[in-house]
Amino acid sequence: MLGHGASAFDNAVAAADAGAAAVDVCFRRARLPRVNPHRFLETAGLMTHFPALADATRWQVARFFRSNDQPPPMPTLRAALDRPSIRIRPATPWQSVRLEGRAIVVATPSGDLVFDHLILATGSVTDLAARPELSSLANRVLLWRDRFVPSPGEEDERLSAQPYLDEGFGFQPRSAADAWVGRVFAFNGASAVSQGPHSTSISGHRHALPRLVRGVTRRLLLDAEGDLLPDLNAYRSDDLPVGDDFEDRLVALGTQTFDTERTTA
Repeated sequence: MLGHGASAFDNAVAAADAGAAAVDVCFRRARLPRVNPHRFLETAGLMTHFPALADATRWQVARFFRSNDQPPPMPTLRAALDRPSIRIRPATPWQSVRLEGRAIVVATPSGDLVFDHLILATGSVTDLAARPELSSLANRVLLWRDRFVPSPGEEDERLSAQPYLDEGFGFQPRSAADAWVGRVFAFNGASAVSQGPHSTSISGHRHALPRLVRGVTRRLLLDAEGDLLPDLNAYRSDDLPVGDDFEDRLVALGTQTFDTERTTA
């Protein structure tokens, strides 16, 4: 197992419970982090309005989380420590991987390790072109590199490749001809720089999901804007009843009866 986050330890526990003779959890850090900086961002203000922050601020937050990881959840770590078949290997980066027959040999600074299966729990890289269902978007949507130039020494190619989303998680077009990409929304890890690292986590759902819903309904409304005025003028739905004793009572009181057709000012 490569990685020290929740998914790494969850998979290690699952493998041990499924009967694996031994599970090694390897990671580069000499020690597991103790502080979870994500907790700092878990305020109603930040989780609701993170997209309103300046580009430079959002970029700095994203860079911070590239170098400051969160620890695995305590219940998951306890579960791993309770299973004797799981061995935790800090300061064990994988320098190379090769096959020798059916064995997988992993080179590390402390020597070779031999496994029969590898699970990589090291995160993800955003590449729209790598997914067939998104490849048509790849050259049409704004990326962070298109909108923001970081200060010298603060460059990051992985972050620059993230899509530059609007406040409702929608893609934004590079040109007006590709406005249709605004009908596609990225409620996933690709939103991390634009929306914050918490936006798709369980703790952030109560704030992020309403923003996503507003983004989708806003797009549906704008797409239908051309029908708004014709539909308004054609609207016929009487709030007051017509043709019953209510109208007769109005006449008896000397009150002008109301029209059955729409009037215009």
